[in-house]
This record gives sequence, structure tokens and C-alpha cells, in this order.
Amino acid sequence: RRARLLQAMGEDEAQRGRFAEAEDKFEEAARTTAAVLAQRPDDPEAIFADAQSQFWTGFAAWQQNNLASSGQHWRAYLDRAKALAAREPGKLRSLMELGYAHGNMCEWTMRQTKDPRQAMPLCEQATAYVRKAVSMPGATRQHRLDLANRLGWQADVLNKAGQFEQSIVVRVEEAALLEAMLRREPENFQLRQRRLWPEIGVAREELAAGRLEDGLARADRTLAAYALLAAERPDDRTITAEQLRLAAIAAKAAKEAGRPEATRFIREAQRHYELLRRSYPPKELERFTRMLKNIEKGDRQ
Repeated sequence: RRARLLQAMGEDEAQRGRFAEAEDKFEEAARTTAAVLAQRPDDPEAIFADAQSQFWTGFAAWQQNNLASSGQHWRAYLDRAKALAAREPGKLRSLMELGYAHGNMCEWTMRQTKDPRQAMPLCEQATAYVRKAVSMPGATRQHRLDLANRLGWQADVLNKAGQFEQSIVVRVEEAALLEAMLRREPENFQLRQRRLWPEIGVAREELAAGRLEDGLARADRTLAAYALLAAERPDDRTITAEQLRLAAIAAKAAKEAGRPEATRFIREAQRHYELLRRSYPPKELERFTRMLKNIEKGDRQ
């Protein structure tokens, strides 16, 4: 009970962006769950409780760019997930924990090594575990969203490996999953927005693979879909940021190919940047400033 309270307090701190304070709470929870696990090493509930402590402590460290600490705790989380699966083989909970833990290590390995070949097996395992869990009775809407997120991560790593066509295949699965969810909840705004993420990825990969017509056409369709969302929520800057990102991707590809559409995409990116500039803190704006400068080079008179 004490550990659950500390974890909840840590989650509250994390939601406020106070990750150092959150880490203190998670570390205290971890000491409690580790002590219980030492007394009951074969108890699935004790294993699961300590797994959550390891995940959250690693998460807080990750948010502070402490790769050494996050790696240590996320490796421990993976160990606990494997121990849970050994005691609850084939159960929904243990499959999801294996998916989450391998997914964390996929992300950690990619950031630590910058080598998609090392991260890919972990990404693939994460997706496979969550896909299996989603096929089971009792799987929820959140589990399906978790699968979509794992597919998105796997596709990103494939992209970094230059395997663009394989990445598109994974994103098509992600899109189909989200489309099925949207049929059940057609008015769900967050789901409508989430459905567009694989479209950004596929457009980027089509452009990277040299399929310029397909990629630019997809970028146009997706930006039009974003415009509809933005009309409903004109002050939602997460939408603006996604519009800027896609416009910049399309502008860069069109410009490098000498296509006239480059000017239109650059202007769209500039328009979204101006909206972000009015509300984003300077530090958060930095990556968008770099993005815009990269596509504007040579275009100012």
C-alpha cells in the first residue's frame, strides 16, 4: 500500500514536469517493493509491484536525460517482466509487461547507441508481445493504442535503418488498427489526431524512397486533414507542431527535387511556426526554429 501511494505521488510530480521530485518518490517506492520481493520472490504480485517501481524510476531518469540510470532501471524492469511471465505464462498482464519492457529498452538502445540494428530486435519483440496480448479476450482500447504506439516506434527505427518500404508496411498496420478504432469512436478527437501520425511517417518514407509524387500527395492530404482538426481546436498547439513538422518534411523533399510545391510547403511551415512562436517557451521552440531554418536556406531574398 505504501509503495502504491508513493508511485501515485511520483506520477503526480511527473505530470507537473517535476521529474527530480518524481524520481525521489519512485526510488522510495522501489526500496519498499524490493524489500517485499526479497521476502516473496515467487509471488507474481510482488514481482509486478517491483516492476512498476523499476519502470517509473527509469522513466523519471529518462526524462532528465540520465541514460545510465534509466538503462539500469529499465533493464531491471525487463528482468521483472520476464520473471512475471515465467509465473503467469501467456497471461494478458505478463504479455503487456513484456511488451512495455522491451519497448523501453528499444527506445533506450536507440538513444544510447544511435544504431537501429541494435534496437530493432527489442522493438520487434515489444510489438510481438503486445500484438499477442491484443488478440486475447480482455484486451482493452488502451491495449490497442499501446500496440499502435509500438508499431509506430518499430517503424521509426526501420526508417532510421533506411528500410523505408518495410517501415511503410508497419505503418499500414498501425493505420489499420487506428482506423478500426475510429469506426467505433468516429467523433473521438484524440483518436482522429492519432490516426494521422502514421500518415506523416508514410509520407516521409515515400519521399525518402524516391516516391516523390506519392509522398507529396500524401503530405497534401494529411495537411488538409490536420486543417480540419485545427479548425475545431484553433488553440491546440500540438496540432500546429504536427502541421509544421509535416510541412517541413514535404518542403525539404520538394526543394531538393527542384519542385515548385516547395514554396507552398515552406510558406505553410512558416505560418505554423509563427503560431508556435507566440505561445511556446524559447527552449521548446528551438527544434522548430532549426527545422524552419533548414528549409528556408537560400529562399530569403
